[in-house]
Amino acid sequence: MVSLNVHFFVRRWRVFGVVVLIAVVALLEIVTFIEQSAAADRSGHILADLAADVNLQSAREWRVMAEGALSSELQAEIEDSWGEIESALGALQAATPATTVPLEDLGGLVARYRSAMSDEFDVIAAGQIAEARVVDEARVDPAFRELHAQIDDLEMRFAVFADQRRTFALGSAIATLLLAVGAIGVLLALRDAGRRATEESEARFSALAQNTSDVTAIVDQAGTMRYVTASVARVLGYRPEDVLGRPFGDLVHPEDRQALGDELSAPADRTPRPVLTRLLHRDGSWPWCETLVANLLAEPAIRGIVITTRDVTERENLRLDLAHRATHDDLTGLPNRALFADRLQHALARRPETDLLDRAVLFLDLDGFKTVNDSLGHVAGDEVLRAVAGRLLACLRPADTVARLGGDEFAVVLEDVRGVPQVEEVADRILDAVARPIPVSGQEIRLTASLGIAIARPDVSAEDLLREADSAMYLAKRRGGGLRAQFE
Repeated sequence: MVSLNVHFFVRRWRVFGVVVLIAVVALLEIVTFIEQSAAADRSGHILADLAADVNLQSAREWRVMAEGALSSELQAEIEDSWGEIESALGALQAATPATTVPLEDLGGLVARYRSAMSDEFDVIAAGQIAEARVVDEARVDPAFRELHAQIDDLEMRFAVFADQRRTFALGSAIATLLLAVGAIGVLLALRDAGRRATEESEARFSALAQNTSDVTAIVDQAGTMRYVTASVARVLGYRPEDVLGRPFGDLVHPEDRQALGDELSAPADRTPRPVLTRLLHRDGSWPWCETLVANLLAEPAIRGIVITTRDVTERENLRLDLAHRATHDDLTGLPNRALFADRLQHALARRPETDLLDRAVLFLDLDGFKTVNDSLGHVAGDEVLRAVAGRLLACLRPADTVARLGGDEFAVVLEDVRGVPQVEEVADRILDAVARPIPVSGQEIRLTASLGIAIARPDVSAEDLLREADSAMYLAKRRGGGLRAQFE
C-alpha cells in the first residue's frame, strides 16, 4: 500500500513537472509572439508615417510643377521632409529585426524617387517646363508609384504578421490554460476562461477595426465579400452586413472594374500595386480610393484575397486641381497659352472630313482695356475679362477652343469651318458680343476689340498660324480698332 502510494505520488509529481515544463515553454512562446506582434505594429506605424511623408513630397512636387518654379521656402520644406523620411527608414531598420517579415530595399526606392525629383527640379530651374513634364511622366511618377506600392505591401505584411502572432499568442495561452485546468480537472473553469479570452480578443480586434482609417475586405475567388472591417461605414457609409455576401465589383465604378479585375486575377507571387478606383458610397457619390489587392488564398490563416482600400479623394482632387491650374487661366477658367498651342497642333494634325472644310485662328485684343484698369481699378478690369470670356464661349461651338493668352488677349481655334465667309461670320458675332455694354460696379463699360484672322494652309505650323493671326489683329488695330482683318 505504501509502495502504491509512493508510486502514485511519484507519478503525480512527474505529471505535474511535465505540465509545469510545458507551461513554462508555452509562456516563453507567448512572450515571444507578443514581442513580435508589438514590433510588427511599430513597423506598421512607421510605414504609415513614411507613406504620409512620401505623399506630402508628391504634393509639393505637383505644386512646383504647377508654379513652374521652386521657391526657397518650398525647397527648405522638401529637404526637411527628406530628412524625416531618412529618419523613418532608420527607425524601421531598428524595429524590423524582431519580426520575420523581410524588409525590402526601401532605401533604394527612396533614393531613386529623390533623384528623379531633383532632376525634375533642375529642369524646371532651367525654364524647360515641357521637358520637366517628360521627366515627371517618365521617372518621377513611376518612382513614386513603385515606392508607394512597396510601402503599402510592407504595411499589409506587417499587419498580417502581427495578427498571426497575436493569434498564436492567444492559441498558446488557451492551450496552456487547457493543460493546467485539465491537470486539476476543472474543465468548467477552462471553458469559461477560454470564452472570456476569445471575447476579449474579439473586442480588441473590433476596437482596432473600428478605429482604422482603411477598409480591409476578404473576398473569395469569385470576388464575393466574406469579411469586411467596420471602417467601411466611415469610408463608404455601409454597415458591414450591408455588403457581406455581395461581389466587391458591385461597389466599383464601371470604368475602373477592368483595372481592379486584373489585380484580383493576378498571380499570388506578384508584388501588389495600388490601383486608383472610384467606389460607390451609400449616398450615391463616387469617392476616389487607392486599393491594394493581395492574393492570400494559399495562406491557411486567411484563404482569400485581401483588399485594402483608403479614401484618397482629397489627394486626387488636389492633383486634378493642380493639373487643371497648369493648363488653364485662373481668372477666366479658359485654357491658357500652353493648352491652346497643344489643341491648335492637334487641330492642324487632324485632316478635315472634306476639302471644303477649313481651320482658322482668331486673335482678339480689347481696345482701350488699359483705360478701364487705370480708371476703375484691376478688380473692375478682372470683371470685364471674365465677362468677355463668357461672351466668347457663347459665340462658339462646343468643338471650338477659346483661350486667354494673357492680359486682354484671347485666341480662338475654329475647326471644320466652310470657308472664309463662315469664319468672318463668327468673327463678326464675337465683335458684336464684345461691343455690348458690360455692367461693372453699377456702371456700364463699353469696349471694342480688334480681331485678326488667319486661315490654315497645308504647310503652316501652329506657331506660324498664331503669329499670322496676331499680325492681322495689329492690322485691324492700326485701322482704328473695333473691326476684323485677315492675314494675307
